[in-house]
Amino acid sequence: MRRSLRFALPVLVGCSLGCRRQHAPIDPPSPPAAVAASAEEAVDLQPAAEPNWDPPPPPRKPRPSTADGGTANGDVNGPRAEALNAIVDAALPQMRACIDKAQLPDGGTLQVTIAYSIKGTGQTSDVKPTGSASGPVLDCLRTVFEGLRFPTFAGPPLKGSFPLSYQRP
Repeated sequence: MRRSLRFALPVLVGCSLGCRRQHAPIDPPSPPAAVAASAEEAVDLQPAAEPNWDPPPPPRKPRPSTADGGTANGDVNGPRAEALNAIVDAALPQMRACIDKAQLPDGGTLQVTIAYSIKGTGQTSDVKPTGSASGPVLDCLRTVFEGLRFPTFAGPPLKGSFPLSYQRP
């Protein structure tokens, strides 16, 4: 241990004497460009806000740019698909009651498509259910669909079809 201490001591003493390299002189800091003449012109020197370390939110998917704003019939004041779907969804228990009247064996399947038109007054017309159900079931589904009332809207009537699939457990 004495040998390593003798070697380390001159090295430490030699390094502490300074560097022989010449450095450029350090410039003094420049004075501020202008001093505020009044309190109104003074700059608020509050500490900077904490940095936000949260990741940025994911980019939004661009909505389709349509002149009508996304209505079901293409008119600016036309019906929105969400509103129409909510009304049909509310009628599903009544439609299920119609289907329960069908004589289906366990595991039996029923496929029905209901064609319809919705007028600007919100009333349905031209309701035509077709499919593998019996006549009384199709008549019941027609009655339920004809009884639906949608919000009034502007523009052409809305025509469409509603597929309905049911499998008895």
